[in-house]
Amino acid sequence: MITGIVFSKDRPAQLHACIESIQKNAAGIFNINVLYTASNEYFQHGYDMLMDEPLGVRFIKESNFKKEMLGILDEFNDEKLLCFFTDDSIVYRPAGSLDDFSEVFDVSEMLCCSLRLGQNTVIQNPYKDTRSVIPSHSMSMKDKFLAWEWFRIPSSSNFGYPFSVDGHIYRKIDMIDIFRSYGYDTPNSFEGRFPVGSKLFPLMCCFENSVLVNTPINIVGSSQNKSGENFGISLEDFNKQYLDGKRINIEKMDFENIIGCHQEIKMVME
Repeated sequence: MITGIVFSKDRPAQLHACIESIQKNAAGIFNINVLYTASNEYFQHGYDMLMDEPLGVRFIKESNFKKEMLGILDEFNDEKLLCFFTDDSIVYRPAGSLDDFSEVFDVSEMLCCSLRLGQNTVIQNPYKDTRSVIPSHSMSMKDKFLAWEWFRIPSSSNFGYPFSVDGHIYRKIDMIDIFRSYGYDTPNSFEGRFPVGSKLFPLMCCFENSVLVNTPINIVGSSQNKSGENFGISLEDFNKQYLDGKRINIEKMDFENIIGCHQEIKMVME
């Protein structure tokens, strides 16, 4: 299986939906580990409720982010691939098979496979309506994937950004020494301080259409991104509804027109 690490802070309701979406649309692919933190007892109670669910997922409460993340990767060192998720991401359609990803990484120069990219993800910033720079020369792989040289794309474009915690898959052996070498203490700094100047393989790939979307309807941590302008729900209100027994019903959410990696989608709580 692929070692999957989901980063979560104060979002047990959204994390529940993220896990369910992985298990529904990527069944048998990921060994899911959740590294989470709660700002107060109110949010911790939400996580406690989630951990009582029979989801088959391991939860680790964060105390030293870097140490615990590296510990997960070392513990499952027999699993050759790894993937990061955030709790506000949803695998919204079938994500192939474990064999598909194994074959992708048979290509020696492949750095990562992105679940969040595809020919449909043409919008870079939904709040400014800016468009992504899409590779003009991509090659078809296995009749399922598109591959391109990421360094030829501006790093301001999602297609030229090889390191993301929103559903990018890597070989562990390619990344583990890099992860040990630089400083970070949160998921945002883990992604944002990644040393892109490191010697990295030149290829990225994705499905022809994305299978994962990040749903930015609220903000946690140090992120300065806009969120929630269309379908925003506060962390506190989400958690209250979760504690009251309501759950996000991903089956009733509208994923018909995904045009970016980050796209607000109306949540259905029942």
